[in-house]
Amino acid sequence: MHKIHSKPFSIDDFSHDHMTPDTLEFMQTVVDRLEKIRLQYMEKGKKKEDWYDMIQLLPSSYNQMRTVTMNYETLINIYFARKAHKLAEWHTFCDWIKTLPYAKEIIIAE
Repeated sequence: MHKIHSKPFSIDDFSHDHMTPDTLEFMQTVVDRLEKIRLQYMEKGKKKEDWYDMIQLLPSSYNQMRTVTMNYETLINIYFARKAHKLAEWHTFCDWIKTLPYAKEIIIAE
């Protein structure tokens, strides 16, 4: 928690695999600005203003790790609600659900 400043920002910290070249070029300017703010935050006494600049500029495509706890009942709902979703990430997640122990019997009901 609160470790956003612990490593330099790079374009690979963000999902950008479906961006057009023009958008990717613009995204690089955002990443460069974030890195400038991060360095300012680190070098000038960790001011709250710099922290908020960093957090509020951060695009939603920033890749973050999350830990969740769920049960098979929740996974059943997720699987059937998202298995045909247009985002590829949901297909990846549903494919992972299918690999769980007893997934065929409990979740997919094959």
